[in-house]
Amino acid sequence: MQGISRIRAANRLTAMAVKMVSEPGVLEDGAGLRLVVSDSGYKHWLVRVTIDGRRVSRGLGPFPNVSLIAARDRADEARRAARNGQDAAVEARNEQRRHVLTFRDAFDRYFEEIKRPKLKAGRFAERWPESMGVYVYPMIGNRTVADVTPAEIIDLLRPIWHTKRETATRVLQRMMLVFQSAIVRGDRVHANPCQGVRDELERARPKVQHRRALAWQAVPDFVLELEARPRVTPSSKLALLFIVFTSCRSEEVRGARWSESPGRTRCGFAARSCAPFFEAQDSTRSRPPFCREVPV
Repeated sequence: MQGISRIRAANRLTAMAVKMVSEPGVLEDGAGLRLVVSDSGYKHWLVRVTIDGRRVSRGLGPFPNVSLIAARDRADEARRAARNGQDAAVEARNEQRRHVLTFRDAFDRYFEEIKRPKLKAGRFAERWPESMGVYVYPMIGNRTVADVTPAEIIDLLRPIWHTKRETATRVLQRMMLVFQSAIVRGDRVHANPCQGVRDELERARPKVQHRRALAWQAVPDFVLELEARPRVTPSSKLALLFIVFTSCRSEEVRGARWSESPGRTRCGFAARSCAPFFEAQDSTRSRPPFCREVPV
């Protein structure tokens, strides 16, 4: 009987009583739920809950939009949230905001408030929004930041991951920071969708197809054709010729200095032919590169 009396005490109102009441005042349903009637006859529901030791009132909506049964259900949700130290009304507002904030808006907020003040003014700072506009916004710019999935991140990065690795890596890092900011601000409750994306894209690496080597008999014709190509810069031609003559690695040749190779190799023709290349490198390179001696 005691349990029944508690249930009745917590559900004092009836649907008919709620509908018929018109005088200003407060009708208690029990357990903190009440119907407030204003002087104009406007009726709305309130529930009193305790959150972290603080007693507060939270609105549950107007009557008849929210019926007596619906008001009791909402009051139960508010009580459950309060027992966990949460405010159901605040959570509802956050949920609504999460479904409104797009990735584009989240990026603009993060970039303007957090990142731009740390960057030097100029071209580098502008690359952040430019990279988003080219690679990200066309696919997820208008998606709510709360709903973007890892699969979408993989799809937008896959076309450039193996062809523009540095650009793709920077775009991934920038998106990760934006999503992390959204999580911290409460605009996203799921994990950062950029986590694990790098591993998935690496797993999908295309099979490397090596170029066929050029037969030595065809080298003279290749050299003549190279000399005739107007769009190849002189320094590129000389560098490629030096590779042909000495079998050096391309990285070593790109960073070579005059003092490191021609006078020390036994390839006199290479030294004479590529002297302009090394002289040009001396004037543009400040770091000491590498070049190995190759006997001919």
